[in-house]
Amino acid sequence: MLYKISNENILEAKGEFEVIGVFGNDIFITSSAPLKFPFIQIDELPKDLIKQNTQELKNAKELKIKELNAYCDNLLKKFKSKALGEVYFYDAALEDQINLMGLVLAGVDSFFRCQKEGEELKQNIPHTKEQLKKLYEDALMHKSKTIAKCGELKAKVEQSTNLKEIAFINWED
Repeated sequence: MLYKISNENILEAKGEFEVIGVFGNDIFITSSAPLKFPFIQIDELPKDLIKQNTQELKNAKELKIKELNAYCDNLLKKFKSKALGEVYFYDAALEDQINLMGLVLAGVDSFFRCQKEGEELKQNIPHTKEQLKKLYEDALMHKSKTIAKCGELKAKVEQSTNLKEIAFINWED
């Protein structure tokens, strides 16, 4: 059921209800149980409130998608691999990806810059062509999984019908 209550009477409000929005001097709510005065039952929401809520939802979706894209981009900057037998972290900027792809295509052993888990400094460490191939596979898998997860979360955002749903969509590692 739909109700409205004026801002002046909000302190007298009792019962279980959910706020739909505020427009002018009125607060519009919904409740599954009947509510008494100072609530006034209404048949429909004002068109301007619907328009306002629609714009707020659109803005929230755009903001959440930007947030997810930024998080995804940050995750794509690095990846980890056990190509050397232990966990090492590798940079994954476009130049790093191109360099790795070039080494794999050339089929040669080479040094490649990485950082051992738990250490502070990056080093150029020798990698065999097999290790470089494994590293390339790990990089592709990381990128693929990260982009897929981002796509799934953005689809959830697009399907959201209210601000609460959008607020609960977060990237969980």
